[in-house]
Amino acid sequence: PAPVKTTVRPGSFTLKSDTAIVASGDALPTARHLQQWFAKPTGYKLPIVGRKQDGTRIQLILDPKLTSLGSEGYRLKVDTQTAVISAAKPAGLFYGAQTLRQLFPSSIYSKSKVQATWTARNVEIEDMPRFGWRGAMMDVARHFRPKADVLKFIDTLAMQKINVLHMHLTDDQGWRVEIKKYPKLTEIGSVRRETVIGRNSGKYDGIPHGGFFTQKDLREIVKYAADRHITVVPEIDMPGHMIAAIASYPELGDGGQHEVMREWGVADRVLNMKDSTIQFCKDVLDEVMAI
Repeated sequence: PAPVKTTVRPGSFTLKSDTAIVASGDALPTARHLQQWFAKPTGYKLPIVGRKQDGTRIQLILDPKLTSLGSEGYRLKVDTQTAVISAAKPAGLFYGAQTLRQLFPSSIYSKSKVQATWTARNVEIEDMPRFGWRGAMMDVARHFRPKADVLKFIDTLAMQKINVLHMHLTDDQGWRVEIKKYPKLTEIGSVRRETVIGRNSGKYDGIPHGGFFTQKDLREIVKYAADRHITVVPEIDMPGHMIAAIASYPELGDGGQHEVMREWGVADRVLNMKDSTIQFCKDVLDEVMAI
């Protein structure tokens, strides 16, 4: 997203092996992110220090008086010797750090060392989000992706200053979250024996599709996201979109045997209204909310 205000100045800032990151207190998590982001492409492990020193530096300032920026806004001022990020809240510092990173050549995102001169234009930027909820969804219920892919996606969201990850964890075509009280949800409900080709063509690929997240996996995902100022919103569909659950526990539906859906679209089989089924819903949501 384009910043709200940008003024380009003459000159540039050069990142060097001894460029210091000046930060303390609640600014330290963002300092560590900067240190980590720059380490692989540049080969530098920039020192994090608690006070100003001579030479080039990146300075992170939390100033609660900057109320006009809101909780996610920031100011970034880059000159030949310093890059100063100021914000009222840690989220603003983090987004300012993302913008600073984006001022360097695109190879700053490399996962291995690159021979380059790391310069950023001298600018003054003031930025704040237009929308408080900036979200993206991963539909892992229909197309499972492993934890490593989710963490990579979170990094991409953070780079784009997205602050909500909506994880679609359950649907007719797959149940992707471990529920300890109901183990069959993942033993049975996490695998469909094949998937329709195209839009309900009547032809199938013959390839089982499965996978799920343990509660430990999801806690790691939630923490990883929170460290990047992203809230994870779980989607547990009910009373419809529950064929994977009914395939696992037929007593939740009409009592008939069903399999995890192989097709797309809406099914007319839904949860019944028995007290035991209502308790199932409560139990599932209790475990999900605890995560």
